[in-house]
Amino acid sequence: MTIGIVKERLSQDDCKDGFLLDGFPRTPVQAQALEDILSDLGRSLDYVLNIDVPKEKLVERLAGRRVSPTSGRTYHVIYNPPKVDGVCDVDGSELIQREDDKPETVEKRLDVNIEQQQPLKDFYTDKGYLKDIDGDQDIHVVYEQIDKLLKGLRA
Repeated sequence: MTIGIVKERLSQDDCKDGFLLDGFPRTPVQAQALEDILSDLGRSLDYVLNIDVPKEKLVERLAGRRVSPTSGRTYHVIYNPPKVDGVCDVDGSELIQREDDKPETVEKRLDVNIEQQQPLKDFYTDKGYLKDIDGDQDIHVVYEQIDKLLKGLRA
C-alpha cells in the first residue's frame, strides 16, 4: 500500500523537479520498489542522506523529552527546558516523561532501529547514493551541510 501511495505522489507534477522523502523507504524491498518507480518515471535518486548521531546522544535527546499532559506542549530538559523545572510554561501543569521516552525503552527502540536500518544503508552504499552527515553538531551546521549538498543539485 505504501509503495502505491509513494508511486502516485511521485507521479505528480510538483515532484518532477525534485522531492524529499523522510521515513521511506524503510527496507531494501521498499528501496528496490522506489528504484523501480523512479525508473518507470525516467528518473533516479541523487542522494540518500544519513544523519549520523552516536547512540548515546540519541538516547540523551529522546529521553530528555517532557510533555504537558494538558497542553500537549513538548520540552527537553537540556535543549528546550521550561522556565520552571518540571512545569509547563503555558498552563502550569506538571510535565511528564512518557513511557516510550524512558532511557531503557529508548535504547531498545534504537537497537532495533539500528539493526533494521543497516541493510538499507548497505543497499544505498552499494548504489553510491548514501551521503553521511554528522548529526552530532550544532543544528545550524547540520542544516548548512544539507543545504550545501542540495544546492549542489541545482547548480
